[in-house]
Amino acid sequence: PFLYRTHLVINGTRIVDGGVADPIPAEEAFRQGARRIVVIRSRPVTYRKDPWLENRLAAFATRDCPGLSQAIFHQPQAYSRCVDFLQHPPNATQVIQIAPPVQLKTGRTTQQRDALLTDYALGKALANAFIKDFKP
Repeated sequence: PFLYRTHLVINGTRIVDGGVADPIPAEEAFRQGARRIVVIRSRPVTYRKDPWLENRLAAFATRDCPGLSQAIFHQPQAYSRCVDFLQHPPNATQVIQIAPPVQLKTGRTTQQRDALLTDYALGKALANAFIKDFKP
C-alpha cells in the first residue's frame, strides 16, 4: 500500500492488498475447513520478516487510516505467526509449501529482465516438480 499511486475505493471504503493483514492466509484456509493446504511462497521456507524501518515508515505514512497503519506496523509479527502455523500445522492437517530454496534475484520493483526471467524459470520448475509429485 505504501507504493500505490492511487488507492482502490469500493463503496466508500479504501481497499488494500489482503497480504498486509494476513501475509500467508493458511490459517484462514484451515478455519474454513481446509486440511490440505498448498502455499506458494516467494521466499525460502525459513524466511521470517524482521521488524524493520520500512514497516515503521509505511505505518507513519498511512497514519490517516489507523487500521491500515496498525496492520502495516504489525506485519512482521503476523508473518511470523503464519510461518509458525506452516511449520507446525494442527494435527490431521498437511501443509505443502512451494518455495524457492534461496532468496530470489528479484524484489518488489525489479525491472532487470535477466533477473525476472531467472526467477520465472525457477518458479516454473518448482511448480512442475510439485505437479509431478502431487498425489491427490
